[in-house]
Amino acid sequence: MTDYSPPNTFYSQTYGLFETQDMYKFIGKNGAHFKFLTTKLGLDYIWWNKDTNIIELWGPHHKLKYAKKIMDEKLCEFMEKKNVKIPKLERCNAATTEELDNMMKFIDIV
Repeated sequence: MTDYSPPNTFYSQTYGLFETQDMYKFIGKNGAHFKFLTTKLGLDYIWWNKDTNIIELWGPHHKLKYAKKIMDEKLCEFMEKKNVKIPKLERCNAATTEELDNMMKFIDIV
């Protein structure tokens, strides 16, 4: 297993999959999937914290919002292949109070 050594850069995070074995499959053998996504998304580092089930995204500030969106989409795609639906709302993080208000309106409607 690789040692945890995040770079000195900007950070974002998202939740991992519910099952540990699913996360291992998603990460890929020797971290192949994470390594691919790190390069494709222009990040410096991706790490899954098993204890908190948080996926850490490290890289340039201007790439993090898009990287988080793509990571969430990839996690949902992975689970959909297993015929497990993940509500997209569970993966939302509000960056501003306006976004939080909009999320709360949606919750009240549903």
